[in-house]
Amino acid sequence: MGAVGMTSDPEVKQDVGAWTTFTQPADVPDWISQAYLESYRGQSDGGSQSPDSLLTPRMLGAHYRLGQHRAAGESCVAVYHADDPEGFGPALQVVAEHGSMLMDSVTVLLHRLGVGYTAIMTPVFDVRRSPAGELLRIEPKAVGTSPYTGEAWIFVQLAPSVDRNALTEVERLLPRVLADVQRVATDAAAMIATLSELAEAVDTDPEGQYAAPDRQEVAALLRWLGNGNFLLLGYQPCRVDEGMVIGDGSSGLGVLRARAGIRPRLTDENKLLVLAQARVGSYLRYGAYPMPSRCAST
Repeated sequence: MGAVGMTSDPEVKQDVGAWTTFTQPADVPDWISQAYLESYRGQSDGGSQSPDSLLTPRMLGAHYRLGQHRAAGESCVAVYHADDPEGFGPALQVVAEHGSMLMDSVTVLLHRLGVGYTAIMTPVFDVRRSPAGELLRIEPKAVGTSPYTGEAWIFVQLAPSVDRNALTEVERLLPRVLADVQRVATDAAAMIATLSELAEAVDTDPEGQYAAPDRQEVAALLRWLGNGNFLLLGYQPCRVDEGMVIGDGSSGLGVLRARAGIRPRLTDENKLLVLAQARVGSYLRYGAYPMPSRCAST
């Protein structure tokens, strides 16, 4: 495959539109092909298409058009049905900020909706965009950089037998899932810091708010949870009105950043820490109802 030269000046706009001019596989630069092919994952039984057969000029052109504009913190999603004129459907394409939960959350959603897939390619590129989100440069990810920097340009080849209604559900739900992924990634440090502050407040209890004999044990558990032993998805301070927990939706973090409403009723028992199954479902990573904790002060 042919290679193309690229300017080294980051302020000069690269000819990224060249992606839409590929007509033959030989037109695709080696660095693009390598990024896709090295990230390929197919069916374990070997029944999927070969990686090279998926890497078509039309697929790459569609992926470029999808990623041409992306605002910071947002994700771009395109779903192609089997009869799509692009000719590589049924398939799914995503352009998003790379993160540890990104690909797991995509596949969890597909599994939950019964949407089979035969191959996945998840290349990660170093990308430069204008303040408005216009794509200015796209280059190979630099060696030695953090594994979760750059943009992930995901391509999922779906099973030919995929149900059309299920695919419509993917189109509806996936942007929401990716938005939650981004919120959790953005607020991860703040959630850990908040949990640490709560553990310290429970442990020292300077204002006499946490009158419970197991105060130190609860504080130790909170510290353990925040020390990488628990995936924090969301946090929200709430007020209690006649036993009902009400979130205001203004100061939450992660998946609870903008969610208001009534939470499950507090236990009638005088317990400092309560673990319960959440009413807010999550497709992030494991696709289950996560286990929330509530720490009550007097």
